[in-house]
Amino acid sequence: MSWTIASLLIWTVALRRAWRKSWVVSGSWLLWLAWIALSLAASSQPLKGLEPLSRWATFVAFFSLAAAWGERERRIWFWGLSLSGAVLALAALWTGRINGIFSETMVGLLPPYYNYTVFAEAAAFAAVFAALIHRERPGKYLRWLMLGLLALLLSCLILARARGGILVVCASSLLVALRHPRAEGRAWLLGSLALGAGILAAGILLLRGASPAYFLKLDKAFRRPHIWRAALQITQDHPIFGEGPGNFEAGFLRHNFPSNYGQANYQFTSAYAHGEWLQAAAETGWVGLALLLLALAGTLRRLPAPGKTSLPQETAMAALAAMGLHLMIDNMLHVPTLGLLFFSALACATGPEAKSALPVWPRASWMIFSCAGLALSALAWIPSSLGRRYAQGLERETDAAKRLELAQKSVHLFPADSYLRETMAREWMSLNPPRPDEALKELETASQLNPTNALCLGMHAEILRGYRRWAEVLALAEEALRLEPNYLRARFMRAEALARLGRNSLAQAELAELDRRRRLLEAGGFYRSTSNHYELMIGAR
Repeated sequence: MSWTIASLLIWTVALRRAWRKSWVVSGSWLLWLAWIALSLAASSQPLKGLEPLSRWATFVAFFSLAAAWGERERRIWFWGLSLSGAVLALAALWTGRINGIFSETMVGLLPPYYNYTVFAEAAAFAAVFAALIHRERPGKYLRWLMLGLLALLLSCLILARARGGILVVCASSLLVALRHPRAEGRAWLLGSLALGAGILAAGILLLRGASPAYFLKLDKAFRRPHIWRAALQITQDHPIFGEGPGNFEAGFLRHNFPSNYGQANYQFTSAYAHGEWLQAAAETGWVGLALLLLALAGTLRRLPAPGKTSLPQETAMAALAAMGLHLMIDNMLHVPTLGLLFFSALACATGPEAKSALPVWPRASWMIFSCAGLALSALAWIPSSLGRRYAQGLERETDAAKRLELAQKSVHLFPADSYLRETMAREWMSLNPPRPDEALKELETASQLNPTNALCLGMHAEILRGYRRWAEVLALAEEALRLEPNYLRARFMRAEALARLGRNSLAQAELAELDRRRRLLEAGGFYRSTSNHYELMIGAR
C-alpha cells in the first residue's frame, strides 16, 4: 500500500507538470510499456501483470520528471546516496550483530533479503569512488570521510558474503578508473585502501572460525544457474510475448529442478529469474527484452563523454554501472525503492543538456499518459489484495461450501496458479457428499501447470483408491515416488495397490522401505525443522 501511495504522488506531480510543460521523454520507453501491456493481454493471468505494468509506467514517469533536475538537485542526489549507503551499511552491521551471526542476517533496513541492501551499497560505493577520482573531487577532510565510507561499504559486502556485490564493485570501479586514465594513481590508491578494508573484514571472519568455503558460500546450495536455465526455457516456450508480466513463477514450475537440499526434491520455487534482463525475456519474450534494452541504449547514448561530465553526472554514471551489472545476476527493480534509485541515477547521468536531444511531446499527450498512469496505480493493487483476502478467508472459514466459493474466486483471479487448483480439488472433496469428478479435473489441470508436484499425483491416487482402481493407483503412486522418494503416503498407497493386485512380496518390501524412511526422517528432526507445507506433506505419516 505504501508503494501505491508513492506511485499516486508521482503521477499527481506528473499531471500537474502536464498543465505547464510539454512532455520530454524518449518514445522507446513508451514502446516498452506498450509491449508490456500486449504481453499482459496475451498471458494466461492478465490480472497478475497489472502491478508490474503500473510499476514500470511509474518508473518511466519518474525518470521523465527527474530528467528536468538541475545541477543542484543532482548534487543533492549524490550526497543523499552517499549518506544512504552509510546508513544502510551501519544498519546491516547492526542486524547481523543482534542475530549473533553475519551473512544473510545483514538485511538492515531493506528486509527480507540482504541482497537489496547489497544493491544499494554497491551503487553508493561506485558513486563515492567516482567522486574521489573526479577532477572536481571534494576537499581534503571530506575525502577522508569518503575513504572511510568506501572501507565500511566493502567490509559490509565481505561480511555478508555478497559474492555478486563484491564482483560488482570491483568491475564498476575498474570501469570508472578506465574512464579517467589521468587519475590512475588515485584510483590504485583507493583500490588499495578498499582492499585493505576487505582484508580486515576477511580477517574478522577468519578469527570467528570461518573457512574459505564459508566465504565462497560452498555451504549453501547454489541454485542460480539452474534458475537462469529455467528462465531461458520459459522464454523458449513463449518467445514472442513471454509468460506475461508477473507470471514468472507459473513458467518456473513447468521447468522446476531438484533443489538438492531438504527431504523433498521439488519444494523450491521462484517468482524471479535472479537476473533482471532474463526476467524481462521470460515475462515479455525476446521482443520485450529487445525493446527494454533499446530504451536503455537510447538513453545511455546521450551520456556525456569522459572529461566532460560534472561531478554529479560522473557519480551517477558509476552508480548506474554498478546497478546495471548487478541486474545481470539478480532481480531488484521489483522493489520500488530500488527501481526509483536506478532510474534516478539514469536521469542524473544524462545531464540537463540531454533534454534538448529528447523528443518533445504535446502537452495533451503527457496529460493522457499521466491520467492513465494515475488510474492504473489506483487499481493495480486490487487483484493481489483480493487474492490475499480470499486466502485469509480460506484459513478462517469452516463451512465447506463457503470455502469452495472462496477457492473458486481465487482461481477466477489467477487461473494458472497450480496451488489454487490443488486447493480447489481439496475443497471439492471436503463437500458432503464429495465431488471427485470435479476434484480430478482440478488435479489434472494442476499437474499440467506444475508437473513436478507429487502431491497432486498423490491426491489423484487417493481419489482413485476410493474407486478401487488399483492399477491406476499404482501408476500414480510410482510416478509420485519417482519425483519424491520420501513421499510416505505414496509409498503406503503403492504397497496397498501391490497387495490388492496380488503382488504380496513387493508390497511387504514397500512397507519395509516406508518404515525405514519414516524412521530416518524422525531421527533427522525433519518434522521439527521444516515449516514448508509441501515438504511436510511429502513426509506426512
